[in-house]
Amino acid sequence: MERFFNKLGKNKLASLFLMGRPWNALGCSLLVATTILIIQKNYPINSIVLASISAFFIYIAGAILNDFFDQQADKVNAPYLALEQGRVNEKEALAFSTFSYAVSLVIATLFGIAFVIWIIFFIFLSIIYSAPPIRFVSRGILAQISLGFTTALVPAYAGIVAVYKRFEIPTDILIPFFAFFILFIFLWMMKDFKDAEGDLKSGKKSVVVKYGPKKVRAIAIIGSAIFFPLTVILFNNFFQNMSFLVISTVLLIFLLITEYGVEKNPERAFGKIRIGVLIFLLLLLLSSIIS
Repeated sequence: MERFFNKLGKNKLASLFLMGRPWNALGCSLLVATTILIIQKNYPINSIVLASISAFFIYIAGAILNDFFDQQADKVNAPYLALEQGRVNEKEALAFSTFSYAVSLVIATLFGIAFVIWIIFFIFLSIIYSAPPIRFVSRGILAQISLGFTTALVPAYAGIVAVYKRFEIPTDILIPFFAFFILFIFLWMMKDFKDAEGDLKSGKKSVVVKYGPKKVRAIAIIGSAIFFPLTVILFNNFFQNMSFLVISTVLLIFLLITEYGVEKNPERAFGKIRIGVLIFLLLLLLSSIIS
């Protein structure tokens, strides 16, 4: 998807924005909105939009930061990216990342101190994923766990905190999102297939580099086959919607077939995985609205 969308970066601002992978950031926004609507249907629309935008800009900032610290690997894995092509420089990338973090934090102040604290934690996680010395992106399965937190569990919890204005919440609300978080760990393994060559050359110990593609593919398929249906069942306790179950079943088959064939064209397979996840997130949002 990066290869396709980077063709749209005709000017500096567009290139900076596309560095943030807005198509992935949209997923974080959808999770925030879905969580809020599951809890409180009459929550003000403008507040839902603002909370979602806050999560959106954190992802934008973190993705740009990751590109900044991943330049050595991206010279091999993604030479078409803005930094590698010279469409933006390092100072501009860091400035736009900082600006995006600031936008997120300013919006967070509208939702109270608990939401601000959680957004700061969200920002912290997005930084340590990419930045040394911790740099989870280079630490095997910890990369997937970190991504699962920042793209599934943390945005969902942000939506919960936005409604309750505190951290103590009923566990039944969080359980389906926790299952979704574990599912994301397995789905994010697909990312390492397309990046394996550059990761190996740059010394990044991704799960594919560390354990081999066949073993990782098998683990991802088994994990998805278990946790996708579990996630769907737990969410449907809120929705009670047969259409949600049917469409989710089709998506599960699509994801499993894609994971099975990941080695043939890793970049295309990961793009399909992200499209499938985005469709599922839209399905969650729609179901939360009509339920």
